[in-house]
Amino acid sequence: AYTYSLASTYNRVGRPAVISVRDGSVTSWLRREDDSDLDRLEVATARTPKTPAIDGITVRPARPHDARSYLAFWTAIVEEGGHVRTERVAGTSRSYRRRFRHGWTDREAQVVAVGADGHVVGHLYIQREDHPVTRHVASLGIAVSADARGRGIGTALMDQAVRWARSVGVDKIVLSVYPNNTGAIALYRKFGFVQEGRLARHSRKSYGDEDEILMAAWIGSDEGPGLRAAPPARPRGDDV
Repeated sequence: AYTYSLASTYNRVGRPAVISVRDGSVTSWLRREDDSDLDRLEVATARTPKTPAIDGITVRPARPHDARSYLAFWTAIVEEGGHVRTERVAGTSRSYRRRFRHGWTDREAQVVAVGADGHVVGHLYIQREDHPVTRHVASLGIAVSADARGRGIGTALMDQAVRWARSVGVDKIVLSVYPNNTGAIALYRKFGFVQEGRLARHSRKSYGDEDEILMAAWIGSDEGPGLRAAPPARPRGDDV
């Protein structure tokens, strides 16, 4: 294993600085993306997944060089309207490049589906909560290009979310979805998500207010991708 000093020197010549390898897989590493990142080394402590290409699509952790393609992808999703909260793209290639340095860590995962031409056609973001009381919970968001839907990309992305959650000790995944996004709701149910609530007129969009459905899944470490039913609620004093 390299010390930070040695890893930093090693990276200055543009080579990867590997920290440890287990069972033939990199479990911790440092790397340099370009000349501006010589001293901005990121550590990934969670094992990164190996996902085969599906129908010409590769699903993998996001990398900084995906930023420009992701920006075009996200702009198209936002312009489509109706299924995401955002109505205006505020990010830049530079900001996404910075964000994608954290493609697969103990705190979050940024996963992309990439076509043979290198263009991003799907994206999933999952992040665990920081508070000690809710560190077993992670929030999820997912999007797939309109012309790439129906090919199993959403399923592949969700599978990676479940893998990441299990690998870092997350027990519950939560999300919100608009009621008219029936395709996404069906996908979530496939992975064991159930409705936990509904927020009336929670999103104030340019065209009017939208309800949001709150969904969640409990992830069992040795169960299939759906997963464990939510535990029964504890009775309160006035319920006994």
